[in-house]
Amino acid sequence: MVGKLDEYVAALRSVKEAFVVANKVKSGPFTSEDVLLTLIDKLKREVHSLPDDEIESLVTDHVRRDYFNRAKWRLGRVDLNECEVWPRMGNRDWAEGSVAEVAELFRNNEPKESRIWEMQKFAKIFASELPIIVFVCPGKLSINDGCHRAVAMMLARCTSTLAWVGTI
Repeated sequence: MVGKLDEYVAALRSVKEAFVVANKVKSGPFTSEDVLLTLIDKLKREVHSLPDDEIESLVTDHVRRDYFNRAKWRLGRVDLNECEVWPRMGNRDWAEGSVAEVAELFRNNEPKESRIWEMQKFAKIFASELPIIVFVCPGKLSINDGCHRAVAMMLARCTSTLAWVGTI
């Protein structure tokens, strides 16, 4: 039993670390692959060295933190076509539905100054280095963290990504 508990605790911490790292990467810089990879590596090392209580405090949304803590987690690859974005992703009234649907809406509705257009250039890095966080829901995977990255990946024609998959 202790082995399973240790696995659960390690996976939960890894989910929170992934969330914190992704949150810190949000604003870039998105200047080159080398710069982004260096930043991600640096942040992963920094966040991994933090004590549990500090990681916990960096997941500031208590509802999200509660869902994280209640879920059983596994790391794997997910098909972006099976994922749905958070409704009104980033306060966009028109952004709702599957990643593919929202990516198509982005083509027509998102201003050219949006960081999503820059992010799509780094889709392969996001897909392999920054797992999105999804929950299993009836008939779909609901993205809890990583909607912008998922849409950027879809715009760049990536169809799958690394993900922490939670089941409650």
